[in-house]
Amino acid sequence: MSKNDIQPAQAEGSISLKKLDHVISQARRHTDRYFRLFHRAAVEDIKKRWLDLALQNDAVAAEAAKKRAEILAERRASAK
Repeated sequence: MSKNDIQPAQAEGSISLKKLDHVISQARRHTDRYFRLFHRAAVEDIKKRWLDLALQNDAVAAEAAKKRAEILAERRASAK
């Protein structure tokens, strides 16, 4: 588990939008970096590792974006 992963306690709603934005930003940055390394790699075993890391970080960004959307929807619903 990386430092950008959403912890179970944070997933309950105690995490701020600012933190989620940071997690999304960092995970996307890492995904881009790993894809660049994937395209530069010559050895298939190394390419597989870079691709796995890119997909893992992409999943972290997607999870954080989903949680962010849920929090925003809750806030909009409670504001009405």
